[in-house]
Amino acid sequence: MPVLMAWASLGFSQDVPLYNHYFNNPFFYNPSYSSAKKQAEVSLLYRQQWTGIEGAPKFTNLTLTAPLSKKIGVGLNLYNSTRGVITTNSAQVSLSYKVMFTEQTHLSFGLSAGAGRNSVDVSQVDPTDPAIARLLNSSFFLEGQAGFNFQHSNLNIGISMPQFFDRSIVDSNDLQKVGINPLNTTVASASYKFQISPLIIFQPLVLNKLTAKTNQWEGYGIAYYKDTFWLGGLYRQNYGAAALLGFKISLLQIGYSYEFATTQNTQLIFNTHEFQVSLRFGKELAGAKAPTKKTNNYGIQRTNHYKKTHRRKY
Repeated sequence: MPVLMAWASLGFSQDVPLYNHYFNNPFFYNPSYSSAKKQAEVSLLYRQQWTGIEGAPKFTNLTLTAPLSKKIGVGLNLYNSTRGVITTNSAQVSLSYKVMFTEQTHLSFGLSAGAGRNSVDVSQVDPTDPAIARLLNSSFFLEGQAGFNFQHSNLNIGISMPQFFDRSIVDSNDLQKVGINPLNTTVASASYKFQISPLIIFQPLVLNKLTAKTNQWEGYGIAYYKDTFWLGGLYRQNYGAAALLGFKISLLQIGYSYEFATTQNTQLIFNTHEFQVSLRFGKELAGAKAPTKKTNNYGIQRTNHYKKTHRRKY
């Protein structure tokens, strides 16, 4: 079974990894979001797909974003996945720049670059198999992303190219086969936060992943209560649905998603879990708006009428 899972993962090596917490950390797909927040943030995500199936994919992602100024942000993206007998590790560094039109309207651009490595667990394969022999040496590939996001008040639109280079697995001595193909994969998203009441915000989000072989849509709906608790769900075209929930305590955020089985692929989706933990730290950017304090000016500011009717008599 692990070998079969490996070949399945090789067949889909160009696809964008599944990821349910995009609404919380779009930086994973789009480097322009490294300047989106006013404080540094580290985020760890773990995804266990198809629990109970031997060799099922496991995915771990660690990101770090930090704004250097109001316009410039940097980021780090570390990725690890295990699919059967194949393990993939990669690392990217990012830089983004924000063009400010108004205090609530801006356009951000981002680029990232790095490298990755695929390795094979030789203890679970037949080294005499010609196809396996080709992969016995660690295979390296270049990583790169490009993207932008536009934000106006509560509206956010993002477009990215999360796989700037071809990810074809090649021998470590044959790196010249790695090609540049920025439009091979694109991810586009649009979301808006509606203020339902003073305590509740509702955010619909639409995400589209376009690759050379697939065109897949995702739809999210998340309700936030007091900016401390959220509950929602998503539906992924031709795949299935998932429930989302999480909470925030001070600078710490914890999220969880569970994917439900559908009639088309009950055996594959059942028991897929995803966890995310995020922590903000450091000082906020200078110029960040502080909460407005209401001042009681009663007894200080008086109308002319008040002054006329309350003059002292000498």
